[in-house]
Amino acid sequence: MQFVVFAGAGLSCLGIGLLIWCMLRANRLRGSDPAEAEPALRSLILLNMAGVGLGFFGLAIVIAGLLLG
Repeated sequence: MQFVVFAGAGLSCLGIGLLIWCMLRANRLRGSDPAEAEPALRSLILLNMAGVGLGFFGLAIVIAGLLLG
């Protein structure tokens, strides 16, 4: 079960890394023209939700591994 815990932790770290990348990317778009920034922000919304999902599933896998192990 130790492998499951580490796999879940890695998945959570990947999700958190994706969230941080989205924040940095959105911060770079702050001063740009709104018409140009809108398509980029729309794609960042999808990546942001993917990062939240990865973090959630990773933590769920960690908890399952701890409960089963």
